[in-house]
Amino acid sequence: MEKIYRVNLIYSLLLIIAGFYGFVAHYMDTGEWPVTALIPVLFGGILLPMTGSIRKSNRIIAHIAVVLTLLMGVMVTVMLIINLNSGTPFTRKMAIFLVILAASLIALGFYVASFIAARKNRASAESVE
Repeated sequence: MEKIYRVNLIYSLLLIIAGFYGFVAHYMDTGEWPVTALIPVLFGGILLPMTGSIRKSNRIIAHIAVVLTLLMGVMVTVMLIINLNSGTPFTRKMAIFLVILAASLIALGFYVASFIAARKNRASAESVE
């Protein structure tokens, strides 16, 4: 988990930026405040403070970050499918969903690779002793 904190930092900042972008852009187009556009901001705001603990190799916090990342990925996948099946043309909202989904999958890949590497390191350290 040496460098995995960077993945969490980048992912949480991306969520915050994408959420605020969706929120402000929708308001500029329609004059309505789409509160649900702030869900990624909330997730990013929860994940961002976890970065320090992940950097210090806190496995519990790292696993919580993975669960939150997975949850966000599932949520945007469901919302993307619903929007694609609605018959409406491709919109900015769908593009934001795609960006968040891609970022979630990439972050999950890095998290899992980091956990596997950490487990191998622990196993090799225990076999030496």
